[in-house]
Amino acid sequence: LARMEMNGILVDTDFLARMSQELAAQLHALEEKIYRAVGQRFNINSTRQLSKILFETLGLQPPDRTRKTKSGHYSTSASVLEALRGQHPVVDWVLEHRELAKIKSTYVDALPQQVNPETGRVHTSYNQTGTVTGRIASSDPNPCARRWGGGCGGLSSRPKTICCFRWTIPRWNCASWRMFRATRP
Repeated sequence: LARMEMNGILVDTDFLARMSQELAAQLHALEEKIYRAVGQRFNINSTRQLSKILFETLGLQPPDRTRKTKSGHYSTSASVLEALRGQHPVVDWVLEHRELAKIKSTYVDALPQQVNPETGRVHTSYNQTGTVTGRIASSDPNPCARRWGGGCGGLSSRPKTICCFRWTIPRWNCASWRMFRATRP
């Protein structure tokens, strides 16, 4: 594990920069689609403004009428939006927008910032006692935290390698390369 930590994870920062631009374009397109559907511009990330759009402008019924924020607006948490999924296209687009924004900010834009300038790699910490299942856990950063399966919206259809690392412990040849991929559902 120490050798894996020292070797680090090779990150394709050029690819991630292109992916960041692609995600930014997709986020902008989703925002424009949402604005056209509701007939006005608003801050999609504002609970107050989104609540007003969903429950007043569009007339959707909140799943739990008693669940309001401190400011008196209905919640727009993920669980509330999931309960509203399918009732109006705007709800589905907001959920997709949130997921793409999370991928962009948490992984695509953040991972290149954690590349060590001397080695050109991300050096994570591995912990062999960090999980109940006995798998190896990683932290600071944790590039394994997210499966990139069904939630990447309109990313191009071919699989994309986000990053990979090589385990240089000879006995582990059967698991020498690990790839993180983003695929379209």
